[in-house]
Amino acid sequence: MARPTPGEVEEYFNKHPELFANRKQFSMNELVIAAADLTPDLRNAADGARSLEEVAVWLDAHKIKYGRNQVTRSTTDVPPAMASRLLGMPKGQLFVVKDGARAMFIAVADVKEAPVGLPVAGAQIEQFLMKKKNQELASAELQRLRGNARIEYLNKSLAPDAKAGAPAGAGAAAGAPAGAAAGAEAGVGSPSAAAALPAVSDSVADKAALDRGVAGLK
Repeated sequence: MARPTPGEVEEYFNKHPELFANRKQFSMNELVIAAADLTPDLRNAADGARSLEEVAVWLDAHKIKYGRNQVTRSTTDVPPAMASRLLGMPKGQLFVVKDGARAMFIAVADVKEAPVGLPVAGAQIEQFLMKKKNQELASAELQRLRGNARIEYLNKSLAPDAKAGAPAGAGAAAGAPAGAAAGAEAGVGSPSAAAALPAVSDSVADKAALDRGVAGLK
C-alpha cells in the first residue's frame, strides 16, 4: 500500500486546526474517589462548592478517601466534545467524570496556546493515515472473502445428489455441522475447511483397507 502523499498529510493538517495550529493545553487539578462514593449528597455538596478545595474539605469531614492529581491534557488527548466543553469553562469551574470504578472531580486551572506546526505533526499524521488505510483495506478484504465463501466437497462421490435433495445434516441448507460452517467461512484449503471432513476421509480409508484384506483371504 502506498504511503500517504505530502498533499494528503497537509490536507489533514489544514482540516483539523483544533488538533494542530489552534491546539490548546489544559492544566487540571483532580480529586479521585471510588465511584461507589459518588452519592447524591456528595453531588449536592459539589454543586454548591466554589472550589475543588471545598470538595476536599467535605470529603475529609465525611471520612471519604480520595487522591489528588495534577494533569496536563491537550485538545489532541481528549474527545472533541469534551475539548469544546473545557474551552468554554471559566478557570476553576468544577465538573465530575466517571471512569469505571473511579470518579474524578476536576477543575481547570489554566488554558494555554500550544500550537503544533506541519513539520512536527507531519510524521504523526502520516502514521495515523497509514493505520486508517490499513483498517479500511482489511475491512474490505474481509467483506470480499465472506462474499466468496463456499462449501466444496473434496470427495465428489460423497456429495449429496442435488436431484434427490441433501440428506439431513449435510450441507448448509440442511443445517451444516459446526465444522462445515467453519470451512465455509474460512474457504476451501484452510485448516478449518479440512477439519470439517475428518470422519469422511477416515471412513473411506478404512473401507479401502478392509476391501484389500478381504481380497487377500479369497
